[in-house]
Amino acid sequence: MMNTTLKNRSKALGGTAAVLGLLTVTACGGGSSVEAYCDVWEDGQEQFEQFESADMENFDEVLTDVESMLDDAVDAAPDDIESQTANMRDAISAINDLDIDFSDPEAMMDPEAMEELEQLEQEFETIESDSAAVEEYVEENCENVDLS
Repeated sequence: MMNTTLKNRSKALGGTAAVLGLLTVTACGGGSSVEAYCDVWEDGQEQFEQFESADMENFDEVLTDVESMLDDAVDAAPDDIESQTANMRDAISAINDLDIDFSDPEAMMDPEAMEELEQLEQEFETIESDSAAVEEYVEENCENVDLS
C-alpha cells in the first residue's frame, strides 16, 4: 500500500513537474519592449529561485508569485516572444486553478487530480518549445538575467 501511495504521489508530482519544471529554466517592467521584458525577468529571478527550492508547504504561494511575474512578462513582451510567454503563464494559471493542496499527500493521490494534471500536460504540449524559446530570447537579449 505504501508503495502504491508513493507511486501515485510521484506520478501526480511528476505531472506537475512536467509542466512546471520546464518553466523554471525560463526566467525583464513597463510597456512592450525588449528592455521592459528583460526588467521583468531580472526582477522575477527570485521567484524562479524560490520555485526551484520550494517545499510543498509553500508551493501554492510560490506558484501564485510565478504566475504574477509571468503575467507582468506577458504585458512587457515584444510581439516575437509574447505568445510563448503567455503559454507559460497560462500553464501556471491552469495549475493554480486546479486548487490542489500540494502539501497534502492524499490530495496528490486523488485520481481526479492526477487526471487533471495529465490533461494539463496534453493541453500545454508546446510548453517545452515555448520555454526553450523564452529561455533563448532572454539569454540573447537580457544580459543581467541568468536562468541556468
